[in-house]
Amino acid sequence: MSSPAWGHVYDFVLAGARAEAAVVLSEDDWNVRTRDAVIVPVYREPGTASGNVRVELDDQLVADCTRVQNVLHESLGEDRGVCERKALTRIRIGVRVYLDIAQLLNEAGPRQPINPRSEWWPRQGQVRYAELANLSQNKMYCLLSDDDWNSRPTTIYSAGVRLTSKGRKWRSKWEVEVPGGSVVAGHLYSLLHEDIDPQPPRSPRPAKLTPDKLREIAERLVVSLKLA
Repeated sequence: MSSPAWGHVYDFVLAGARAEAAVVLSEDDWNVRTRDAVIVPVYREPGTASGNVRVELDDQLVADCTRVQNVLHESLGEDRGVCERKALTRIRIGVRVYLDIAQLLNEAGPRQPINPRSEWWPRQGQVRYAELANLSQNKMYCLLSDDDWNSRPTTIYSAGVRLTSKGRKWRSKWEVEVPGGSVVAGHLYSLLHEDIDPQPPRSPRPAKLTPDKLREIAERLVVSLKLA
């Protein structure tokens, strides 16, 4: 198939996935240059749209912005066409809220959680190893979702961007150089808490990214996901 297009809705054909469809948010330049795309999954869950992060596409389908993530092109099936404009705008707002873009751009630091869980939970800005089923070994990720979300007793996953050991000139507009490597904004994942190692990586790998680096990552996400 041709590369997926930004703003289009596709059948979601990933084996075992509960989502029926996906809205592509990564910009076309990323989609053409790579084998993957960033999507917001869409579920057939009528009547469950709520707040900023669960957006109704019609009276049957709901896009869950808290599940924004990177998937391979082959996870996307038939093109259902362009997402309705108002719904797409609300999805972009929902992703901005979930990824705490405004807070990160202002270098304001994590907000105090309202009612944090008593056991361990991943903090915004922390760098941790995590295991993903489609990757052969554990990789490092920087947590991005805000601490109110990360700390809720009912939360089982958080958003993270992957750290790579080497930068690439061709993807410079999506990359941020950090200690020990680079972060690529298009490598955005939904990480189950049970798959995240609570222990920080060993030095010289970073245990946490500074507010200025988090701001740079947010700036790249605004570009790569067309969140402006």
